[in-house]
Amino acid sequence: MQQLRRNTVSRAISYILVTVMLAPQSFFLMPAQAQTAGQNVPAVAVVPFQDGTGRAGTALMREATAAAALALEDSKEYVVISTTDLERELAALRLTPPLSTAEQARLGQRLHADKVLVGTLSSLAVDAKSGRARASLHLMLLDVGIGEYLDGANSSIETKTVPGFTGDVAAVTHEALRAAAEDAVGKMLSSTVRRGTVQLVDDQGTVNINLGTDDGLLVGSELLVMRPTWQPDVEQVIMRRIGIIRLTDIESDMAVARTVEGAAPSTGDRLYRIYKPVSAQQAVAREKKIKSGVQLVAAALLLLGLVAVATGPTTASGSNVKCGLVQRTPGDDPSVRLTISTNSTSKAKTHGWLIFRAMSAGFSCIAANLVEAIKATNLTSWDDEPFETRVVEDYEITFTYPEDDDETDGSVTVSYNDEALEEGTAYYYRVQRVIEPLTDPGYNPPAADTSQELTEPDIETDPDDSILSEPSNTGGPVTFFTSPILSTPANGSSSQPTDKVTFAWKPSEGANEYRVQVFGSDDASGVGTPLYQSTLVRDTGSTILSADIKDFEGTTTYWWRVGAHQSSDPIMPLSLLTGVRQWLYSSMRSFTTAETPPTEPDAVRTTNGAKGSGATTKSSGSGTIKVPSRHPSWWGSDRRKR
Repeated sequence: MQQLRRNTVSRAISYILVTVMLAPQSFFLMPAQAQTAGQNVPAVAVVPFQDGTGRAGTALMREATAAAALALEDSKEYVVISTTDLERELAALRLTPPLSTAEQARLGQRLHADKVLVGTLSSLAVDAKSGRARASLHLMLLDVGIGEYLDGANSSIETKTVPGFTGDVAAVTHEALRAAAEDAVGKMLSSTVRRGTVQLVDDQGTVNINLGTDDGLLVGSELLVMRPTWQPDVEQVIMRRIGIIRLTDIESDMAVARTVEGAAPSTGDRLYRIYKPVSAQQAVAREKKIKSGVQLVAAALLLLGLVAVATGPTTASGSNVKCGLVQRTPGDDPSVRLTISTNSTSKAKTHGWLIFRAMSAGFSCIAANLVEAIKATNLTSWDDEPFETRVVEDYEITFTYPEDDDETDGSVTVSYNDEALEEGTAYYYRVQRVIEPLTDPGYNPPAADTSQELTEPDIETDPDDSILSEPSNTGGPVTFFTSPILSTPANGSSSQPTDKVTFAWKPSEGANEYRVQVFGSDDASGVGTPLYQSTLVRDTGSTILSADIKDFEGTTTYWWRVGAHQSSDPIMPLSLLTGVRQWLYSSMRSFTTAETPPTEPDAVRTTNGAKGSGATTKSSGSGTIKVPSRHPSWWGSDRRKR
């Protein structure tokens, strides 16, 4: 053993073996940044997200933030700094979200993070009946060293209907947030633009760069100019901000830009794409096209001495729209269904649809009234579901169309707010189709002022407004209301009197006429013909309405509901279960009558006409309804004829 200790070769081999054995343990003891330094994986601090809905709550916002952090980790492109470290530094710096850009940069420096991710939950809604959920997230990634948002993305996800949904809202919410976070992170990674350099700056200040459309840039994209500078006091190279340039012309692998902020760049300066919503970039590109088109038109008018040229219609004719409430099963919240008719010629060149909603009949198809954009060639119906407010930013409908023996790209990019429907409010609807231009782009004046870059509701068209059809007619009014809430008798109640049962319910805000319907024990869903039906009950402004129905069979179970509608609406609500367009129904309730009390002798009852007569008179509300006598033949075909 002493010989082994003194032997130089043996000692060297021992050191090597010890190093090999301890290396894995040492790796796991290293901090995340040290582990990834060799792989050049940036560290990201995920700041608590902001609630753009105004009602999500702390727990949901924490879940949205965690979903984005997990999506970043799963991408293998980032290492996420722990929540414990983040909260410690927030407390040390005395910072409370939302943080300014400068505060985010300070936080990132304290955490030795390369990036800081901030996000907003724009919308979150769950349909309690089907389990469908919608979630929209907006992410922005701050580069700590640069001090600008260089990457970002918007995502709006709608999950599928959950078969046999039992009302577990938390589960579907979690799934929607996870899907929206993964989609947003995926979009952010796919749209990342590599760092560029300034190739040349001429005497006129025109900047040539080595980035183009292949790198995901567009006319109007803005790039941050940074210059590496040696700093003697710290003995290292730092990046100094020079200014911002904006692309004015672009090709596949190069572009031309002009300085819009700061000093003019120099050859060799580094370029970083500044993240901005797509609509802001396309507004600049469209403004340039419109400006060129206006100049061409002005030159033509001066040359020809013309004041106006009639070239025929520049847009396709509009579709026809009808709308009304629809309900899947009694008790369900209704939706407003638009039925859309379009001639076959117009359908052939349709690529998408814009749907508008307002509370007045004479409204215009502008961005403020937009509630949905759909990429589809043929749309015959659309349901306006009563979800919570949904915010959609920069949704794009793209297509190609033939022009001069070549394929040309067209697009419509929209941002809009789909606000929740309010009970008791009458709505009107219109649609526009996204179509192929009918005339050369650039020669049609815009239908509205498009010189401003809108940051709220917006509609951006490329090449111009000629790719939108004429608006449809105005469909409506349709009054949105929910089904009545039943009061008495209670569900499953027993020993109800046979001579008269009083049915009471809470009226719906927006409906003005009601009717009680009673079905037999074999028709719990109410798809057949009611055995009893009250006369029409009008809304009197009371908090509770009621109707009486008399003469029930003893010891019998019945099912009842209340139908409601707004008599002024041109189209009545449609029940998808029965196919009848008249009522919006409440949920179904059952009750059982008491045992029939002893009756008079048969001879007396025959004299009174209550037995053996062809019909029995049922009193109901302010009137009476005759129903057939219950002899065996009535349960056959005669029942349906009633």
